[in-house]
Amino acid sequence: KKQHDYKVLCKDKNIEFKLFLEKNFDLNKEFSIDAERLEQILDNIISNAIRYTPDGKSIITKVEIHNNIIKFIVEDEGTGFNDKELCYIFEKFYRGDSSRSKEKGHSGLGMYIVKNLVEKHDGWIVAENKEKGGARIEFVIKEI
Repeated sequence: KKQHDYKVLCKDKNIEFKLFLEKNFDLNKEFSIDAERLEQILDNIISNAIRYTPDGKSIITKVEIHNNIIKFIVEDEGTGFNDKELCYIFEKFYRGDSSRSKEKGHSGLGMYIVKNLVEKHDGWIVAENKEKGGARIEFVIKEI
């Protein structure tokens, strides 16, 4: 269902949303995770990717499972992060460069909340720039 929601949001901006599951991904495998919090994490990261990705580009989400660990990678084809954003992106009330987005009115809490939720799942998160441009967010959560 969420994949469909993301595709609809992307379609409104003429952005292609791609989801890749690891080769040996077992859709029937059950994990003990807080699904609502995972949705909140992904909603925030993907909505940011949509906000900063220009029309006609794409967002790629990859999911890998290793034992009791789930790794997510979200990449966009936007402008990426500047050095200041990379230092402060997960800080409370930090708002990135407003010139990168046409949308206003964000509180600067989204990525701070994301980091806290990931850490509550005994995980970690990192933001970086892709070599050929665009942003990349990678995070890992563990079963609870």
